[in-house]
Amino acid sequence: MDRKSFSGSIVLLMAFLLIFSTTSTQGLEFVLVDYEKSVPMVVLDVFEEAPTAKWQAGGPSGWKNIGFGGPDTNTDGFAMYKNNVKLNDGRTYSKILETHPKWEKYGWILGAYEDVYLPLGSATFSAKVGFLQDGEAGDVRISFYLWNEAEHKAEYVALNTLLSYDDGVKTYSASIPSDYLGKSWTLVLRVDAWGETGPSSGQDWVSWVYAYVSGQYVLDLTPPIFPVELTQGGSEEAKVSLIGDYPKDVSLSISGLPAGVSAEFSVPSDKAPFTSMLKLTAADDAETGTFTVYVTAKRGSEISVTRTFTLNIESKAHPDFTLDISPSSASVSRGGAATCSITINPLEGFDQPVSLSISGLPTGATHEFSPPSGTPPFTSTLEIQTTATTPPGTHTIMVTASGGGKTHSESIDLVVEAVPDFSIEVEPSSITVKQGESAEYVIGVASIGGFGEEVSLSVSGLPDGATLLLSHTSGIPPLKSIMTIRTSEDTPAGSYVITVTGTGGEEAHSDSVDLVVEALPSFSLSLAKSEISLIQGESVDLAVNVESSGGFDEVVELSMEGLREGLTSILDPKSGNAPYASTLTITASKDTPPGIYKLVVIGVGGELTRKAPLLVKVEAMPSFEVSISPSSVSIAQGEEAEFTVEVKPSEGFSKAVSLSVTNIPSKMSAKFSTSSGTPPFSSTLTITADEKAEVGSYDLALKAEGDGIVK
Repeated sequence: MDRKSFSGSIVLLMAFLLIFSTTSTQGLEFVLVDYEKSVPMVVLDVFEEAPTAKWQAGGPSGWKNIGFGGPDTNTDGFAMYKNNVKLNDGRTYSKILETHPKWEKYGWILGAYEDVYLPLGSATFSAKVGFLQDGEAGDVRISFYLWNEAEHKAEYVALNTLLSYDDGVKTYSASIPSDYLGKSWTLVLRVDAWGETGPSSGQDWVSWVYAYVSGQYVLDLTPPIFPVELTQGGSEEAKVSLIGDYPKDVSLSISGLPAGVSAEFSVPSDKAPFTSMLKLTAADDAETGTFTVYVTAKRGSEISVTRTFTLNIESKAHPDFTLDISPSSASVSRGGAATCSITINPLEGFDQPVSLSISGLPTGATHEFSPPSGTPPFTSTLEIQTTATTPPGTHTIMVTASGGGKTHSESIDLVVEAVPDFSIEVEPSSITVKQGESAEYVIGVASIGGFGEEVSLSVSGLPDGATLLLSHTSGIPPLKSIMTIRTSEDTPAGSYVITVTGTGGEEAHSDSVDLVVEALPSFSLSLAKSEISLIQGESVDLAVNVESSGGFDEVVELSMEGLREGLTSILDPKSGNAPYASTLTITASKDTPPGIYKLVVIGVGGELTRKAPLLVKVEAMPSFEVSISPSSVSIAQGEEAEFTVEVKPSEGFSKAVSLSVTNIPSKMSAKFSTSSGTPPFSSTLTITADEKAEVGSYDLALKAEGDGIVK
C-alpha cells in the first residue's frame, strides 16, 4: 500500500489498541516447528534500522508523516538518536532512540518496518526503554505489533504495556506465536501519551536503549524415503529436498558410500528451500550389500543437518576364472627340478584366453609352462629347474594368470636344499706391489652341506717373471692357505687377474683377485726403426726415445757401439733428463764396404743401462763399368783403327754416361759412333792417323763420365 493508505490504517488501529489497554502480552509461548536444526539470528534491529522506518505522529487534532532525525523541538513529534544521555535509572547511555509523540494530550508516534520476514523457528521482540531523567514524566503506552497490509489490520500485538517514569528503565521480551512465523509482516513500534495531565508532552520523552526482533531460522532435509536400489555397473537418481528458511547457502555432501560407488548432486549448494537430484553410480566391482548412507547439508560450523537413507547394492554377472596350483610347495636339491599342476576354471561364462607368467624365481632357476596359455577350463604343467648356483632356502614364487581384463595370482613355496659342496674365497680382492715385491693373499675353502672330500688348489694368471708359493696346496674343508706371489724386476707393470681354483669330488669352484704391479723407477730406450738401409755416401736420421717409468727423471747419456771404418754417428742431443727424444744420424762414406753392420745404442742413467740394437745395411753406390777392345792396335800413317767400347751398369745405375778420349797426339783424331747413352750400351771408337802423324807408340786414355762418376 502507499504511504497515505498505510497511515490511515495505522490511525484506525488506535481503537483496537485501547481494547488491549489492560492486557500485557509479555512472555507469550511459541511452538517450534519440528525441524532438524535452527540458528539464532537478529531478524530486525529496530533500534539501528530506525532511519529506514516510515514514521508518523498525531493525536486527536490530526496526524502527519514525519521524517527521522528530529529536531527535538518539533511539536508535531519526532524520532531521533541522541548521544550520551542520562535516563531515569541514573545511568548515562552513549546512544538512545528517542520517540516523542505529538505534543498534545493523547498524542502518539509510530515507526513502521515493512516486509520483515519472521523465521519459522521462533521470533521474539526484545527492548529496553525508559525516560529522560528529570523530565515531566507521565504514563505512556508502548506497543509492538504485526500489521497485515492486505487486510489493513493489526494481526498480532506482541507488546502492549503502560510505562511510568517511576518504573525506571525496563526491559521487555515478547515471543510471537508460531502461527505468524514463516511470513512477512509490517512491524510497528508505537508510543502513546496516556493520562489527563494536560496538553504538555513534557512527560512523554520515551527513550529506547535497544529494540530488536531475534529469531530462529530453521533448516532440514528430506533424503530418499525408500531404499535406493542399485546394481553394479548401473546408476540411479533420488530426490533430496532442503526445507526451512535458513537465509544462507548450504552445501550438500554425502558419506558412508560403499567402495566403488560415487555420488553427484544436480544442485550442490543453494538457499533453502530447494531440491537436488542425487545421482548414484556403482562401478562394475562396487561392494555389494545394504548400506546406511548419510546426506549432510552444511554451512561451515554455523549449521549442519544430516539425514540417512538405505542403499542396496546388488551384484551383476562377473565373468571370471579361478587359479589353483597343486602342490603349493615343493622341495628340490640344487640342480633338481620341481613340477606343479596349474588349473584354470571359468566362472559365470568366462571364455577369454588366459596367459600364465611367473615372478620371484631364485638365481639360476628357469621355468617352463606346458601350455603357457589357453581358454578355460585348462590345465598347465609348470616345471621349475634349479642349478648348482641356485641359493638354498625357501623361495616364494608367484604364478599369475591374466586374461579378459582379469588377473589372479597364487604363490608356490620352492624349498631348495643344498647338496654337499664347497665354496672358495680369496682375500683381499686386490693388492698393489712394485716390481720385485711380493703380494700375500688368504685362500679360504668352506664346506657346504657336509662336504668332506679333499680339495686341491691351483692358480692361473701369474704375470711373467713372477713365482707362486702356497702354504697348503690341498686339504679337507675348512681349509686356509696363504698364497704368496713374488714379482721380479722384470715382471711387466700392469694389472693381472689371478684365478684360484679348488677341485674336489666332482666339484670345482674358482675365485679371482687382482694383482697390480707398478714399475720401479727406470727408463727404456727405443728406436723408431730397428733396421735401416743406406747407400755409400749417404746419411739416415733415426729417432731415439728415452722413456721414463716409475717416476725416473735422472740424466741419461747416449752412446753408440759397433761402428766400423767408414760408418759414423751423431746423437743430438747426446744426454738429457728422462724422458726425452734424440736424433741419431748414421753416415756411410763412399768407401764403406757394402754389408750389414750390427750397432747398439746405449743409454746410461743412474745405475741403469739400457741398450737398443740397430741393424745397418750399407748398399753399394750405383755405378757403371767400361771396357774397350782390343786394348792395343798398330796402324800406318794415313790409316785408321777401330775399337769396341762397352758400357755396363752396376747396382742399378740408370744415368747417362758420356765417352771421350784423352792424350790424343798431334795429327791423330778420335770419333765415337755413340758418344753418350744410358748403360748398357756400346760404341765404336775410330782412331785416325794423319799421313804426317809422327811415328811412335802412344798411350791413349778412354774416359767415361756419368752422375759424377768418372772412369
